[in-house]
Amino acid sequence: MPDSSVTPECSLSGESPAGKGSDCGDSVSHVDPGPATPPETASATEGPVSPDNNEDLVLLTTHPDPRSFIYKYVLACFPIVLVILCIFIRSLLGGVTQALIPGIPGSFSMVVPTVTSFANLAVYLVAPVGIFVIVAGIGWTLRFTELWTSTLITLLLSIVVGMLIMSGTGIPLISERYVSGVLHWIAYLVQPFCLLSAVMILGWTEKFRRSITYTLLKENLVIRGGVWKHQEHLIPHHQIARVVLEQDFFGRMFNYGTVIPQSISRWGAETSLRGVGSSGQKDNIGAMIGFAKGREEASRYPLDCFFGIPDPRIAQELMKQLMLRPASREEEQVMYLKQIRDKM
Repeated sequence: MPDSSVTPECSLSGESPAGKGSDCGDSVSHVDPGPATPPETASATEGPVSPDNNEDLVLLTTHPDPRSFIYKYVLACFPIVLVILCIFIRSLLGGVTQALIPGIPGSFSMVVPTVTSFANLAVYLVAPVGIFVIVAGIGWTLRFTELWTSTLITLLLSIVVGMLIMSGTGIPLISERYVSGVLHWIAYLVQPFCLLSAVMILGWTEKFRRSITYTLLKENLVIRGGVWKHQEHLIPHHQIARVVLEQDFFGRMFNYGTVIPQSISRWGAETSLRGVGSSGQKDNIGAMIGFAKGREEASRYPLDCFFGIPDPRIAQELMKQLMLRPASREEEQVMYLKQIRDKM
């Protein structure tokens, strides 16, 4: 009597060795096919969803933390501080000029009104015009966009409105009265316009922060963002040389930081030069001693790195693993080739 526990062997074609497909079909019909793959998953991946066969697998999506933009918000409001500083400097310089002008000898008493008017012009040229121009230049040099834009907007609006007001008075453009009136209006108008520019730049900065998206995929990382000009950067993981994590005191306290993927092609790198030098001339013979030092640094611009993201160590660890993955694959291929060689 045959053993009922033994089932006939079937080939991959679904037929039994004896050619009885019905017996094989009965045995295969008891196999559980497993849960069906949803149509949208199958059409998107054409196979099981795994890191090995899904190139567009999203591992991480994040945005800059609002606390990482605090210093940008402060820079946007810096014109308010400049206005307070200008009022203090103007009162200080005004007191100095009033103390010096009465000391002019009597023989020069006819030029005292002229000296007084030019002294007042100089005071208003220093504060606020000169101070605002210097701060805007420093902000542009250091690439503090919020600083130089808010400062420049405040000054330009004050100049334009002041010139329009003085144009309606009928005073000739090329005259001391016109220039003095424009400077007086600038000193007054920077006070309301500093608040207006601060609000404008604060809104622009917050909109810029919300437009930034950092996406870490299986094969590359993507950086998107921009207000006036939208940018999208795609960096393959095999082109990343190293990953740098930066956290300041507040970043360590509130768990946010900047992750900088430094590319092999040195994309996003900045070069800073520092140098000292001296020169002299004696008996028409020139001599010079100079020294310069250059250093290449990674860019901290929010569209060049993962700027101020929450839980930055997670992104750093994922980038490290994905960056080292090609090396591990090469080692596996080398070991496989060695095994083939040993069998030959």
